[in-house]
Amino acid sequence: MWSQARRVFSMMLFSWAPPPPDIIRKDEEDGADYTNMEEQYQKDDASSFKGMLSDWQKAEPLGLQLSQCWHESSGHSGKAQVRGRRLALSLLRCLRSGLVLGGLIELAAMLTAAIPPIILRWLLVALADPTTDPDHATSSSTQHAHKPHIIRISHSYTLVATMAATQMAAGILINASRYRLEGVGAQAKAALTYMIMNKAFLAPPSSSTTNIIRSPHDRNKDGQEQTWNSGTVFNLASVEASRIEDCISSINAIWTVPASFLLAIPMLATNVDASSLGGMVLLLLGLPIFTRVSLRIWDEQKALSGFCRHRAACTLQVIQGIRGIKLAGWPSQTMVLNKLCGMRVVELVTASRLWHNRALLEAACALLPTLASMASLILYDTLHEGVPDPAKAFSSFALFLALKPHVNRAAQAAVQLQDLLVGCRAIEMWLVTEEPHGMRTTSAEWAVDIAQNTVLSWPARSSADDFHLSFNTQVQIMNGELVAVCGRPESGKSSLMHAIASQMCLETGSFELGISSKAALASQTPWIRQGSIRSNIIFNQKLDEARYWKVINTCALMADLERMPRRDLTVVGAGGQGLSSGQAQRVNIARAIYSNADIVLVDDCLRNLDPSTSKTVFEHGLCGLAKDRTRFVATNQAWVARQCDRIL
Repeated sequence: MWSQARRVFSMMLFSWAPPPPDIIRKDEEDGADYTNMEEQYQKDDASSFKGMLSDWQKAEPLGLQLSQCWHESSGHSGKAQVRGRRLALSLLRCLRSGLVLGGLIELAAMLTAAIPPIILRWLLVALADPTTDPDHATSSSTQHAHKPHIIRISHSYTLVATMAATQMAAGILINASRYRLEGVGAQAKAALTYMIMNKAFLAPPSSSTTNIIRSPHDRNKDGQEQTWNSGTVFNLASVEASRIEDCISSINAIWTVPASFLLAIPMLATNVDASSLGGMVLLLLGLPIFTRVSLRIWDEQKALSGFCRHRAACTLQVIQGIRGIKLAGWPSQTMVLNKLCGMRVVELVTASRLWHNRALLEAACALLPTLASMASLILYDTLHEGVPDPAKAFSSFALFLALKPHVNRAAQAAVQLQDLLVGCRAIEMWLVTEEPHGMRTTSAEWAVDIAQNTVLSWPARSSADDFHLSFNTQVQIMNGELVAVCGRPESGKSSLMHAIASQMCLETGSFELGISSKAALASQTPWIRQGSIRSNIIFNQKLDEARYWKVINTCALMADLERMPRRDLTVVGAGGQGLSSGQAQRVNIARAIYSNADIVLVDDCLRNLDPSTSKTVFEHGLCGLAKDRTRFVATNQAWVARQCDRIL
């Protein structure tokens, strides 16, 4: 009942009613299955939004539409185009219908808010002056002296009611424009997050810093190369996408405010006379000056965005290597802390200067309408003799004050446009990075078919730190083979694994996988997400109880699960129970074996296990449960290589 009432009021007032208090479920208190609860919540969310969200408002169609606009704009972008403008234009093209509708509603709200000052003049004329004879109130109301007193009172009440109705209508229209534009901002964030994560799946950033050079525009002001890692990509999806969401909701003021000023000129000319144009000219001249000042703020905003990304990347590297920093001793810890504190101080100084300039800009915008009203009165006094009509004077003051919030919004919109371009520039630099290419899944006879003299490289590496994986002979792996990949450190074992997982670029030659084949990679550094052990192993696949427990046994996880409070439903990851390196590695291998992938890649994971456990995992897991699939094992252990069908 309450949800239906909220929906009705939201449609009437274009606002959001507060949600009801959350009810804690009994199964949450008793510690029910974390995976089942997660699936149930997803079903509940889908059912609760059923009928409320159209296909256009969902994330995937929005992301696909924005991706289409992004690819279509690639042919129209020039070489000297400012970085970030292409993505901004793609966003505006994708969301133009919602932006135009919200802008028209906002313009209607501005014009409606300018009507009460006009009504105020009529009200002042209609009211009798209590200091004089009621039949002769003011000189401006002598024409109404013959009317009965009751008619003047009823006429005044009508004007007051009309003024209240227009103010209510203006408030509802303002809420309607915010409702539309904030919805468009949420759609922009959903579409951008979809594109960022889709790009991350196509070209996964490494946990360490990856140097990327595509053009001289990708270098910072100090000549450093643009770097990408997991921290910077996460910063794009969280900080930059949220910044664009906030900017979209107020960017329409760039054109609605000048349009409202131009449409307000006839109102002022009708209310007073041509002398009111002096104030409007002052308002219109102030807009480009504020725009010029805001351009200087843009440079500071770009610098602040670069400092934030650099600090986030360094903080992520420190967290990943915190064990080595602790073992290095106190001098190393002090050096790292001083480095992070220094970056934070530079960031805070830049942010302080930025916000001071913004405050000065907004203060000047607040003062401009007062100066405009003074200019109009001075011009009126110059052109006319005598005391101005109080009704005209008060209504003109009220009209200029009604335009005051719009001047502030215009200044904020100019700054928001700069924020939008800064966020689009950061995201666009990630979207234009090179993706892995050249891998084909067209081989009908072999699981992996690599031609002679084939050369592979990592996507978008700098020329100073380039790495190529070369094959001097032809490599053909049959379906179901167990292949050992051996070699000295940094010889390309992990690169071959990532190449089979389609994460490298084909420079020359031919690299083909089996038809419609999929690969599951168990990397050297295990990845554990927040959730139960079961959810980490099945990884959003359908749960097969019999197969699942076979994988648990073959990966020697049963004894570890028996010691945990909730067995395989124990929550691990961030905020959960910690796992040892061997346990995390076995969960990593179990995920690859449980998957339905045709190719299983194990990147030197067995060396982190004790001899008996690694033998169990290898013989019962890779050689047993996954024997029908093609398997690649990167290892330097002789007993593992002897049991493989082939050694590379």
